[in-house]
Amino acid sequence: MMSIEKTIEITEHRLYAREPSELTVRLVQQGRVVATVQAIDMSSKGLGIEHPDVALKSGQIVDVDFFKSGYPRGISCCVPAIVVHANSRSAGLMIAYNPHLQMVSPEHRAK
Repeated sequence: MMSIEKTIEITEHRLYAREPSELTVRLVQQGRVVATVQAIDMSSKGLGIEHPDVALKSGQIVDVDFFKSGYPRGISCCVPAIVVHANSRSAGLMIAYNPHLQMVSPEHRAK
């Protein structure tokens, strides 16, 4: 009898793999920018961020403002996200899916 052994290394546990990023984004709560952070990886469903100066907790909801995303001045893409995991240096955010999501400024979202 022949035995076949397979070794599988799982490096990605997400349905949608994230790509490396160097995009700077703002975290917004109640219409106020609480931090400007570095997105270290991204997909259409979430992003990983480095956040040395802000305390984030799992389950917390924040708006992610892609203010340097290439939109004309004064227009940004601000999407709600849930903090899935966080430690003192980084966090994983899951973008909250909303089929009616519109691109708005953080100030407009707070109203």
